[in-house]
Amino acid sequence: MLSKKISRLIIGLLMACSHWSCESLVTDLDPNSIPGTRPKLVVESYISPQLPAVQVSVSESKTIYGPVDNNFISIKNAKVVLSDGSREIVLPYHTDLDRYQVDSATFRIVPGKTYLLTVSANNKLVRASTVIPPAHVKLNRYLIDTLLNRNFRGDSTLRIRGFFNDPAGQTNFFSHRAYIEYEVTEMVYDPVTGSYHQKRVRRRRIMDSDDNFGPSQLQNDINLDGKELKAPTWYFTFPWQTLENINAPSIPDREYSPNPVIVKIHMETLNVDEAYYRFHRSWLEGSGNNPFSEPTVIFSNIQDGLGCFGSYQNGVTIIRF
Repeated sequence: MLSKKISRLIIGLLMACSHWSCESLVTDLDPNSIPGTRPKLVVESYISPQLPAVQVSVSESKTIYGPVDNNFISIKNAKVVLSDGSREIVLPYHTDLDRYQVDSATFRIVPGKTYLLTVSANNKLVRASTVIPPAHVKLNRYLIDTLLNRNFRGDSTLRIRGFFNDPAGQTNFFSHRAYIEYEVTEMVYDPVTGSYHQKRVRRRRIMDSDDNFGPSQLQNDINLDGKELKAPTWYFTFPWQTLENINAPSIPDREYSPNPVIVKIHMETLNVDEAYYRFHRSWLEGSGNNPFSEPTVIFSNIQDGLGCFGSYQNGVTIIRF
């Protein structure tokens, strides 16, 4: 009997301690003690010797308190200045582009050179700099084959594996992208006759990579200086279409082959600066749909502001069929 009383006493004490410890984790903060956060200028620009123009977008961040509004409005009256140390140019705002822009023929971007970007607006001044990567890198070989797509009847998937040489003696960062152009027969609806007919069209589609726009498209050469590196593996599934998918039961031909024909594959190997690499990697790491993931701080190299001013050289490989 005594042991039961002691057990109940211990359980009661544990429950009381547990309740007290939980209560101690909750603290009401005085709203006046929370520091205010003022909006900052947000600048994003990537320059390259291979681009036809220099473009800069300028907007303003929003505070974390108050109603949520993700509609960022561009600042149209900013002063945007680009300098290479010996000359500078003021970029005018283009309403049709919603960007500040100057043609590369007017202000040339040179590999290995340092560029300073200065933006002032709404009584704020921000600046950032970038060094154009000196090496121009492109694929030196690639392998093409096809895989059976088990998800859809009759489909097959094109696979491309590319390789490139890392410039030795320097730290390098890379980004990759690719698209495919192909001709295909599609069923087109004619509103005049109210019927469908086959039509040959040309399409362009961004190619999927190993993890579909994930970190595999960003690389560095840590511990791989001067080695041959593997680019992301690109995939394209050939289309297979039936009229049942178009919801047209009145058409007599229930199935047909789109007869896809590849026109060309366009692959880009970007030798990017560190700011470009770190900004995009932090953005990718924080853009997942996992509700249990930790918040990610997006990298920024904009002094007294937010965003990224980066640069790259673009090596293009085109495979024509």
